[in-house]
Amino acid sequence: MLSSLSEQMRFTAGRRHIFINFKHRTRREQRNVKLDQVFNTSDVGTLNSGNTNLASARSTFLALEKALKKETAKWWEVASLKKYLEHDRIPRGLRILIFPPTDTTSQESLQKWEANLKMASMNMIHQLIDISQEQYEHHKQEVDQLTQRIDEANWGDISTKNYAILNNIIDNYEADIIQRKNQKFRRDLRDYQQGRVYTFSKKYDHVQDSNLPIDTHSCPDTIPSSEVETSDDSDKDSSTRPRGNTNLASARSTFLALEKALKKETAKWWEVASLKKYLEHDRIPRGLRILIFPPTDTTSQESLQKWEANLKMASMNMIHQLIDISQEQYEHHKQEVDQLTQRIDEANWGDISTKNYAILNNIIDNYEADIIQRKNQKFRRDLRDYQQGRVYTFSKKYDHVQDSNLPIDTHSCPDTIPSSEVETSDDSVKDSSTRPRVHFLEEARRFRLGSLQEIRTKLPDTLTVTPGTSGIQTRARSKNLRPLNTMTN
Repeated sequence: MLSSLSEQMRFTAGRRHIFINFKHRTRREQRNVKLDQVFNTSDVGTLNSGNTNLASARSTFLALEKALKKETAKWWEVASLKKYLEHDRIPRGLRILIFPPTDTTSQESLQKWEANLKMASMNMIHQLIDISQEQYEHHKQEVDQLTQRIDEANWGDISTKNYAILNNIIDNYEADIIQRKNQKFRRDLRDYQQGRVYTFSKKYDHVQDSNLPIDTHSCPDTIPSSEVETSDDSDKDSSTRPRGNTNLASARSTFLALEKALKKETAKWWEVASLKKYLEHDRIPRGLRILIFPPTDTTSQESLQKWEANLKMASMNMIHQLIDISQEQYEHHKQEVDQLTQRIDEANWGDISTKNYAILNNIIDNYEADIIQRKNQKFRRDLRDYQQGRVYTFSKKYDHVQDSNLPIDTHSCPDTIPSSEVETSDDSVKDSSTRPRVHFLEEARRFRLGSLQEIRTKLPDTLTVTPGTSGIQTRARSKNLRPLNTMTN
């Protein structure tokens, strides 16, 4: 027996030292064996076969998890869209938020507009079902292949444990999908119940409920009555006011109404003419392009072409409808102009009419020149979009959309406009009076010169109209138009 504690401790330490040295000698001997296994050319798979199986199982189950998530998501995508069709509802993401002109009051026009938007959205739903169904079948086949590989590998407990983990992951993933689908469907139902199908966002609160689903270029307001100068006599009682001032006040109000009607008539004429030219050149202005994109993982060219055709058809239908709406409004304003000019002729105000016709012609010329300038700039901008292949990605907001996944094929329609007419330099943003004009604007300008001849012919003989100055001429935007309050007795 050991006589003391110190001797016992020394003996224990010695045994531990001997054990460590023995284990280290064994490890050294095993290194040579492992070395031969590493550099063995006859059997590569004998080293760490257990770790190799574990790594292979891990990568396979990770791939299976990814494929199962995609397969689950696509199944719910198809099933949800079919339910929307069944209930005749459109999810928010597929509603086309392009509105008709705010001054559209014809219920027939509004119903046609709404029907066009709904048809385009329903077509997108059908196309999304086809796309998602095809992708679902692909992911389902991938899942079957991975599960077959796992079964053939026969990993035993590794497969059992990982299947249990994977089932839990997919259950939670599917539960999240169900929750989101439920919330979105309830939200969409409330939109229909509350009559806010197209005005669900605060951004569109200004849209009238009766004016369902493009904000076209609204005409600038006419000169406010507060800006019209009136003499002190005009504020007095008409019974004590001189007869001349009465004629002046009546002429002023009539010419202000004529100015307003002429501006509306001019704006609507250009709206109709411009849209017809867009149809002629097979182009869509930015404001009428539907910025709803197909799924980013859509690679089928056939699916992309169908998506493109649907968007283009809906936009072209909107252009046709806008032409009909604007043409009807143009005829109304033209009739109003004729009535007002007839009233002025019957009033026989003499010099008052002469001077104010001259002022009015100058105002309308400047107003129409501004319209031509804006139309010219926008048409050139739209041409550049098509030339640069950015028909639907003109905004930085949509830069993430891949070129190969554009909702429209820019080569599908022939380029009827020569590239020489499209400006790409910095000169394109200069004043339109110093740059070449698009051919269709020049053509429309010459035709437009004859549209106001009825007003021109009503000018007295004493007022000479110099060609090229009183006609429609593109010039720099006039900030201060001469108002009608400069009328004199």
